[in-house]
Amino acid sequence: MELKGKVALISGGGQGIGAGIVQRFLEEGARVAILQRGPLQSALQGHTDVIGIQVDLTDVSAIASAVDLAAAHFGRIDVLVNNAGIMFERSVAGIQPEELDLIMALNLRAPLFLAQAALPHLKRSGGGSIINIGSIEGIAANPGHTAYSAGEIIVLDGGRTAKLPLPF
Repeated sequence: MELKGKVALISGGGQGIGAGIVQRFLEEGARVAILQRGPLQSALQGHTDVIGIQVDLTDVSAIASAVDLAAAHFGRIDVLVNNAGIMFERSVAGIQPEELDLIMALNLRAPLFLAQAALPHLKRSGGGSIINIGSIEGIAANPGHTAYSAGEIIVLDGGRTAKLPLPF
C-alpha cells in the first residue's frame, strides 16, 4: 500500500505495537492522527504530520467526534488502523465482569464504531483501507487470557466479515 500523502487514523498509537505502526506510517510519508487515552508522547509533539486526539474509545458517543476531528484537521482519512486493545491476565476462574466488559468495549466495540465513523470519510477520499490488528490468541487460546482470547476470536472473524464489499 502506498502511504505517501495518505492520512491514517491509528487507535492505540501511543505505545507498543501502535507506536511502531505510527512510526512506520510516518517513515512512508503518511500523516497520522493518533487516538489514545493519554497525551501524545513527547517524541511526537510538534511533529507537523502527527496529531494526538485524547479519547476514551470505550465511550461510543466520543468516537465519531474524534474521527471527525482528525478528518477536519487533515482534510481527509484514507486509512483506519484499529490497534487499541486491552488484556487482563486472568483464567476463566478469575475474570471479573467489569474486566470482561472493558475488553469487549475496547477490543470489540471500539473497532466496529471507529470503522462506522470513518466510512463516510473513506468514501469521500475515494475509498480506503481498514486494518484490524488482532492477536494469535484468537486462534490459539492462552488459558491465562480467557476473556481476551474470546474477544480476539470475534475481532478476527469480524475482520473477515468486514472484508465484504462496502456500499460505495
